[in-house]
Amino acid sequence: MVQSYPMRHDPQSIADRPSTRECGLCAVELSTNAQIREPLVDNLACINCDYNLRGLHRRARCPECGTAVGRSLQGGLLHCADADWLDTMRTGALLLVIFLIVQFVEGIIMTQVRSSLSGGARLSVRLAWITLRSGLTFLWLLSIWKLTTAEPRERIDAPQVSLRNAVRLVSVVPVVLTLLLAYFCLSGQGGFIAATIALWSAEILVACALLAYLRRFARRIPDHALDRLTQRVTWVLGAFLILVLAKTLLFGELMSLTTGGALGPARIVRGLFAIIHLLMLVVCFLSFVWAVEVFVRYQWRFARARHDSLHLEVAPVADDTHMRDEETQAAEN
Repeated sequence: MVQSYPMRHDPQSIADRPSTRECGLCAVELSTNAQIREPLVDNLACINCDYNLRGLHRRARCPECGTAVGRSLQGGLLHCADADWLDTMRTGALLLVIFLIVQFVEGIIMTQVRSSLSGGARLSVRLAWITLRSGLTFLWLLSIWKLTTAEPRERIDAPQVSLRNAVRLVSVVPVVLTLLLAYFCLSGQGGFIAATIALWSAEILVACALLAYLRRFARRIPDHALDRLTQRVTWVLGAFLILVLAKTLLFGELMSLTTGGALGPARIVRGLFAIIHLLMLVVCFLSFVWAVEVFVRYQWRFARARHDSLHLEVAPVADDTHMRDEETQAAEN
């Protein structure tokens, strides 16, 4: 179940109000100077450390951790999150975009030299491919772990069983499969193609779990178009995985029919094999384009939220200075 984060106001309901001053970042209703000076009369937990902010005014800071009270008032909006955590998420999304591009190029090259990598190529060629594959796996693992970094306010009471921890756990599986690929490539033994298919399948499953985890951040922006795009990429990756497994099964059936001399059924299976192969190429290209787009958009969203978060860190100090100047001027008059 995807965790939902409360927002202080519904942006759509605010838009229907004719004369309301709104924040340019999130459409949250701005408080008047009189409301800013009034202390909070209700219990309000700090969004970062759960300290009770009751009695503080709206532009004050939490005495425990220094987080602006305005962040807690605005709830779970993404631009109210910790700036350093947002920078970590932005870096993870950028690294994943780089991984996808290099992985796509590596996949094209691998289709041309796959048979030689299983033992027929020179040792230098095999070592070069293993180095590239190991670097991609490290980049993959680093990007996944950055994108699943726990938010500071969730580290205190974070549940042991969660989608974030599950994504981190299964992201280690491609590392193990990469080691198996390196062994098959250097030893020249059979199993290289099977390990390659298993690696692709594992990466697709981890990507689907990661996209399901990232959808909660699209809702916290809120960006419903990005949420729908993330869901679409998840379904396309799932379809690609099904096509890969179907092609593998048909290939084994085709080999057995050809060996057994059943030429009639073999032609039918060969036709289905060609159709699935064509569909797999189309779905592979669409999933690559949409996956790059979705992670580029997440990277941009995290970067923008970090910029807005830093702006919110500075704004309360300026507002407090402006309030003191107004109070001093009123006292002099």
